[in-house]
Amino acid sequence: ATLWRLALMMSHRSFGVHDIFHAFNGRRNGLLNCAELAAGLIWLGLPVSEPDLHALVRGLDADDDGLLSLEEWANGFPDLPESEPATQEALAQLTLQPKPVRELYEGATAVRPRSKPVPPEALKKFKFKLQPQKSYGLVWSSKGEASRDELSVWAPEVEGSGVLQKKAKAKFCLGHYVVGGLDNPSKASRVTPMVLEVTDTSISMALSSSEYLSAVAEQLLPPPLRFRLVWHDDSTKTPIYVWRAVPPGPNFVALGMVATASDEAPPPEVMSCVPKRWCTRETDRPKCAWKDAGGAGRPASFWTAGSQLQLMLAVQGHDPPQEEQCWKLSEERWFLEPQKLMDLLEQVPESPSLRESSSSLRASSAADQSSILNSGGGPPPLPPLQPGNNARTSSSQSLSSSLANSSRASLSGCGGCGGCGG
Repeated sequence: ATLWRLALMMSHRSFGVHDIFHAFNGRRNGLLNCAELAAGLIWLGLPVSEPDLHALVRGLDADDDGLLSLEEWANGFPDLPESEPATQEALAQLTLQPKPVRELYEGATAVRPRSKPVPPEALKKFKFKLQPQKSYGLVWSSKGEASRDELSVWAPEVEGSGVLQKKAKAKFCLGHYVVGGLDNPSKASRVTPMVLEVTDTSISMALSSSEYLSAVAEQLLPPPLRFRLVWHDDSTKTPIYVWRAVPPGPNFVALGMVATASDEAPPPEVMSCVPKRWCTRETDRPKCAWKDAGGAGRPASFWTAGSQLQLMLAVQGHDPPQEEQCWKLSEERWFLEPQKLMDLLEQVPESPSLRESSSSLRASSAADQSSILNSGGGPPPLPPLQPGNNARTSSSQSLSSSLANSSRASLSGCGGCGGCGG
């Protein structure tokens, strides 16, 4: 019944199935959770109980992971258009505050283990810098396959998390690299791909270890919560599976993807996520590295995301990755600023001067948020319905009221990239 009511409302309001999915998915990660869907239903004027919400998600969730992909969402509305030009622009500006409901996906209620507290004075000594990556391990290649075009996927050879306590400097994998050929990325690309290096500059001795490197990495470069299969081809001699990372929370983003030669999801520790506030949208267009030529599996294409990191992105079909999948780091070199990381490093003890600075920052953020709400911030009104249908007019009035009461501005004053949506 809920799905039928939702489809009817979307039809009456001329909402495209893809447009409404992207509007509800405030985290912009392509995976709709229960909290986001609940906010969207309230905005539409279709509030439901938590059991009904969970029933709706389970009914659409083909792989039973508690999250809805765009494909799973669209499959629930086969008779509705993907996009509607009349409302697409207004929906693109919509920002909703997720509702506090119980999630269904694995690890949703898991509490991250506490890391070792890092004093602000120590945090200030940590330098983050993009460095050229020279050594790689082959994950998969088309060598020996009956493929018209060659393809290989490579993982950067970096330190494992188990050795961080013995080091003062370490590189971190943010995803795998794809090459339209069989050479490793450092030979195949005119511009050497980069990885993120973290250095504790308070350590001057070459072989000395950092007391806090491991704790900083755990909190600011955490592994993903899990991986979701994007595409696979098991018709080749060596199968290939491509996975998208699910970040551990809305404050983090996964910049790249990883591949395996088996259907078993990789362990989360194979890559790191980064704080979303450190990122901006990639302005360079993705470059296509390979397109399948209609093999036994579903059509797919592999891309390098921009010119900064050149990480692998894979999509079903031959269209480029969507804009919300393409991120880059805002800077190529920076030191940590503790006062801008207090929400990610809650256990860090503050000195009196830092506490005063942090309180001032939070007060400023609250004032900005209040200003936005009091000024009636939100998306522009959606196009009116055609006269002559009382039911539709009633729905329009309900929707306008819901919009005024439920829409919220996103992360005002977060100190980050802006426009991150969650």
